Amino acid sequence: MAHLLIHGKLPTRDELAAYKTKLKALRGLPANVRTVLEALPAASHPMDVMRTGVSALGCTLPEKEGHTVSGARDIADKLLASLSSILLYWYHYS
Repeated sequence: MAHLLIHGKLPTRDELAAYKTKLKALRGLPANVRTVLEALPAASHPMDVMRTGVSALGCTLPEKEGHTVSGARDIADKLLASLSSILLYWYHYS
């Protein structure tokens, strides 16, 4: 479903396998983002945690100039891959 929404078409089996591999490779969080997540209170709402994590990610990995459609898709893929990592990393420290 994510491939369809981001890339505009349903993937073939090979494209789906490659897309899953790409998303797995993008799951990692930079040290600065992990530090921010560790500082959040355990009572934080999960949506607040994800918003804060995405903000920290944007500050750590800013967008490149000369934005293209391909670049926007890469950003969407990074966000998609990072959201579960953000929430699970914070949960580990809460």
